[in-house]
Amino acid sequence: MDWTKSTYRRHIEARLRDELATRGYRPVRGEHGAVRTIDPDGEVLASVRYQVTTANQPPTVIGIHPSAAIRLASVAARCAALFERDPSTATIGADLGAFTPSDSATSEYRLDWSDPSDTAFHALVADIDRFDSFAGSIRSVHDLGAARLARIPTLRRNFAGGLGESYKYTTPEVAAVIHHLTGDRERAVAALALAGRLTDDQRAAVAALIGA
Repeated sequence: MDWTKSTYRRHIEARLRDELATRGYRPVRGEHGAVRTIDPDGEVLASVRYQVTTANQPPTVIGIHPSAAIRLASVAARCAALFERDPSTATIGADLGAFTPSDSATSEYRLDWSDPSDTAFHALVADIDRFDSFAGSIRSVHDLGAARLARIPTLRRNFAGGLGESYKYTTPEVAAVIHHLTGDRERAVAALALAGRLTDDQRAAVAALIGA
C-alpha cells in the first residue's frame, strides 16, 4: 500500500484500538486511549492513553507516546475529601515505560511503514501487556503497598523510590494516603513532609489521618 502519514496514522490507531479491545479495554470518547475495569466492583480502573506525532519524524515514521494509569475508587474518594482532588484523577500514572523493566520516563515507539517486521508496534503491544499484567494484579490499595511492590521481580526497581515521593507515579500527598491505607505510617509521614501543594488545613487533615 502507498502510505501517507495521515493514512498510516489512522491505520495504526485502528490497530491499537483493536489490540486494546481484545484485552478488555473500551474506548474513551474524544481521546486516544481506552479503559478497563479490573474488578467486578469497579474499585480498580486501568487506562492506556497515547499521543501520535508525525512532525519532526523521518518520512516513513510516526511516533507513539503512551501513558498508563490505575485509579482506585476508594483512594480517589479519600483524597477528594482530604484535599479536594478530582475523584476522576488516576491514583497512579506515568509514561507506559515506567511500568516496564525499561523504567523509561519518555517512551516513544517509532513506527515505520517501511519496516516489514513491524518491530516497534510489537514492542508497544508487549509493553501494554506488561502494564496490563501489573494492573490486573491490583485488587485493592493493599496491592500498592511498598513491601508488595518490592517483591515484583520485573518492577521492583521502578518503585524503589516510592510512588509519589519524587512525583514519579503520583503526588506526595496521594502517596501519603496510600501508605497510610497499607499500614505504613513511616512512609506516610515521610511522603506528607514532601507535599508542597497543600493548604494548611489540608495538610492538617492528612496529618490527622496518618497520625503525624
